[in-house]
Amino acid sequence: MLCTSIRSYRDIPGVTEEEIAAIEALKAQRGSFSYGSGSSTEAFRTQDQRLMGFTPLFCKLLLDLFGIPFVPEVVNDWYHLINGVNEGTFKKVCG
Repeated sequence: MLCTSIRSYRDIPGVTEEEIAAIEALKAQRGSFSYGSGSSTEAFRTQDQRLMGFTPLFCKLLLDLFGIPFVPEVVNDWYHLINGVNEGTFKKVCG
């Protein structure tokens, strides 16, 4: 849950009109963002394959803040994470 006084990135103290415009431009170009995380307490699967941990909670907070989905993607190793960043897309390599 977000702080009651900050419900959107527009409410963040000091955010500029230029930053708001840049965020809006990104949102207009994309349907979602990927959030890559290693498999650990940050992101793990339950027995019924639900993703749990810090990462899905943080992605929900980002969705609430920016109004665009942040999709958690679990990567098994550094190589896949770096390649996903360099290619502009994460490759799902587990679950």
